[in-house]
Amino acid sequence: MKKQTEIANSVSGVGDTAHLCRRPLFTVYFSLLTVLLLAGTAQAVTKYWIGDAALGAQRQVWTNANNWESSPGLADNVGKPGSSDDVIIDHNSTNAPLLDFNILTLPYTINSLTIGTNTAAGYTNSTLTITNGNVSDKILNVNGDVTIGATGTVTHAADWSQSSTVGSESNRLCMVISGNLTVASGGKINVDGMGYKRIDGWIGAGPGKGILNIGKGGGHGGEGNSGGGGTTYGSITNPVNSGSSGSGTGTGGGPGGGTVVLRVTGSVTHNGVITANGGVNQANCDGAGGTINLTAASISGGGSITAQGGSSGGGGGGRIAVRITGGTVPSSIYNNISAIGSTTAGFLGGAGTIYIVDAQQTNLIVDNKDNNGTIYATTLLRDGSYQFPGIVLTNNGVLAVGTNATLDLTGCTLVTAGSTTNQLTSRLVARDYGQLTWSGTFTDSAVISCYSNGTITGGSLIITNGGILTHESPGTLGKTRVSLDGVGAGAYGFNRIYLTLSGDLTVANNGTIWAKGMGCNGYYSGSVGGGSHGGQGATNGATGLGTLGRTYGSITNPVMVGDGGYGGSVQYCGVGGGAVIIRAANVTLNGLINAGSEGVKTQEWSKAGYTDYYGINRFTGQDTGAGGSVNILAGTLQGTGQIVADGETGTSYSGGGGRIAVVLTNAATFGSVTMSAVG
Repeated sequence: MKKQTEIANSVSGVGDTAHLCRRPLFTVYFSLLTVLLLAGTAQAVTKYWIGDAALGAQRQVWTNANNWESSPGLADNVGKPGSSDDVIIDHNSTNAPLLDFNILTLPYTINSLTIGTNTAAGYTNSTLTITNGNVSDKILNVNGDVTIGATGTVTHAADWSQSSTVGSESNRLCMVISGNLTVASGGKINVDGMGYKRIDGWIGAGPGKGILNIGKGGGHGGEGNSGGGGTTYGSITNPVNSGSSGSGTGTGGGPGGGTVVLRVTGSVTHNGVITANGGVNQANCDGAGGTINLTAASISGGGSITAQGGSSGGGGGGRIAVRITGGTVPSSIYNNISAIGSTTAGFLGGAGTIYIVDAQQTNLIVDNKDNNGTIYATTLLRDGSYQFPGIVLTNNGVLAVGTNATLDLTGCTLVTAGSTTNQLTSRLVARDYGQLTWSGTFTDSAVISCYSNGTITGGSLIITNGGILTHESPGTLGKTRVSLDGVGAGAYGFNRIYLTLSGDLTVANNGTIWAKGMGCNGYYSGSVGGGSHGGQGATNGATGLGTLGRTYGSITNPVMVGDGGYGGSVQYCGVGGGAVIIRAANVTLNGLINAGSEGVKTQEWSKAGYTDYYGINRFTGQDTGAGGSVNILAGTLQGTGQIVADGETGTSYSGGGGRIAVVLTNAATFGSVTMSAVG
């Protein structure tokens, strides 16, 4: 009993301990623990924001003691909130609070936050603005719950950083919430237009700023509009950057969207708006979308999450990441997630990225919401190596792998929704010397394309179940026809399929390698005739037509696209066939390889907003182009499929045939594969 007595003495601090000694030992320990906990815990205090106008310049300062009261109307100046305080920004304050992390002791924590739950008349200024926040140490920590009511808004101050370095933002919003987050209908976490702003006049700002004096949109998750729009930057899986501004020609470009990072231990009930859209300032040079980065145990409701490019034209989409650790993202939320670029016809911004991790998926999603997918402004991966468990490209989403970038498809499930050979919409593109690769065998039931020396290398490839391997057309690229001393435009190659495999290529009977109509545009010459390549196109006997009627390219190692037709009016000119170059150990072809020409352009140009280089939707194949090239080097070729490089028959003058070369190093027959390069 001596030990018990000593403990009891140390607790009671009095000489008479007989009554304590008669208690069981666990009771003494419990009493000690209770006293120590009570001694070290301050009682929670509710603090209401006042925003006292009498404070002058201090009337919005979070740290000013006189801006807080313990009950509405009491004005007892209870001091800035601390870690045990429940904060309410809800009654009719004249001045909304500014929480400036530059004048706070870090880390900064409050117990809970309630904002904008009072819907009575006049209660309209329940807004909390974070300034000088970041995503590392200048963050708002909340021990309990955050509730944003119908009249509540949380935002951050505008970003006036002049730097083009990634991560140079001066204002971002990050909250670490140990309880739950509720955003009611009407409630907002809104950082629209709070990203990089133009520096001075019309000069853009940010790592993806639009090009000066051209009037182009900013980039971030998606590129700004073509011909000078800003590029992409930042993380896809853990985005933390704001959108860049556009650059205007007069009044300046729109600002980018800001940054919202939310780390929620509990659940998110979201029926309001979480938004980081790019801003509008001058048509065609809007800002890019910013970042929404949300982690939670669960999410429910029907609210929206957006990081879109500005609405008047030019801005690329932003980046959204949603991680749900204990469930799935319901369709009521999923269908309201958007990172599209600007949607103005002719000034489209590239779609941004959506990265979702939950119990059912770990996917990179590029959803362009049925805006026309264009190679001018894509969701561009650049300068690095990338790998994702799943990639979903939908509603005209175009994911491009660009300069100094490699996308590893090993173990990836690739889905491109909606594309067919007659209607290329959503697709994955190896672009500008970018590379697609994989180890082992990749099974492709999606659409993969090449553009401007993009390459595809890997182990073995199986194209099946509607899978399409293709390359971009000149109509998508906007390149004009060229000629050089009688050598056809095909000498320049434009785009080709470059496929190099260490293993085997299998094209199933429902798989396609498609370059039909992907060669040179037709040419309005004032005279008429079919395009030429391996064979001459038909002509009306006119002279002085430059490349008309002249063949070009190698017979043994063809790599050129087919020439387009010549028409008295441009809409009558057909398009030449593309080029397919394959290097594989063995080829099994039961499907189709088609590099023929096309009289009626039925691909991108048939979509609203798409025309060829001349701005015309072609409606007839009067004077058709020449067939393109198919070039295969393999050990063996077997199967029952077709290889085609035909010049399509025109209603007036037809194009010549293309070129096919098949070199086998370990076989003397082609199985039952048929080949055709007729004019």
